[in-house]
Amino acid sequence: MKKFCVYIILVFNSLSVSSALSAQNINLPNSDLIAKNLNESAMFLSSNGKYPIELVLDIKEKSIVGIKAVYDKSVTFSEAGASINQIYGEWQISNSQEPRLSLWRITPKKIAIQLSLTDSCGSEGELVQILILPFH
Repeated sequence: MKKFCVYIILVFNSLSVSSALSAQNINLPNSDLIAKNLNESAMFLSSNGKYPIELVLDIKEKSIVGIKAVYDKSVTFSEAGASINQIYGEWQISNSQEPRLSLWRITPKKIAIQLSLTDSCGSEGELVQILILPFH
């Protein structure tokens, strides 16, 4: 049986030391997410395919301002690029100088997507990483 794990790390940009010390002043992540079937959530655009092994959300002022997803070694750079292109292909930015980096600028949604290869989670070899960030 293949082991599956998703790490969700919340980064609070404006959390002060004094508020971190008081449990009354923090919002804990929803524990109902633990063991919840990912197919039943709105966290992913599709329930088909492979899920990331690491998912990081950047949060500022009650809003998600960044998403990082890292996939295991079975996901190739070209597979990830093809998946992004199925939805956002018309917004891909040509980048022939760096074959390990692809970019999309989705103007109607005001988001940018970066696909790259990275070392992560102490793994041997490179893993596919997708960053989704807003722009103004």
